[in-house]
Amino acid sequence: MIELAKNYTDDQTGISYTLIGDHYLPDIKEPTVTHNTIGRFGRERLSYLKNHRRVLFTNLLTSGRLNDHLHETYETANNRMEVISRQMADACTVH
Repeated sequence: MIELAKNYTDDQTGISYTLIGDHYLPDIKEPTVTHNTIGRFGRERLSYLKNHRRVLFTNLLTSGRLNDHLHETYETANNRMEVISRQMADACTVH
């Protein structure tokens, strides 16, 4: 009888497999997903991606980077709003 290796990695795809019973099953790991605040601007970006950029939305979702992308959008928009608010306040107090 042929002795099968317990673990096997496909050189073409880079996917590793483990022998369970008579079958090799892929070693699938759940991606690490962070849960950051996305706020109003993140929710608006999510809506835009779902309605107008389906491929990008699907890629971000399946790669586990969607929440990070939405959080970055939220942070960037909030920082920009703070800068604009400060500029408007300075413009009003000068006159």
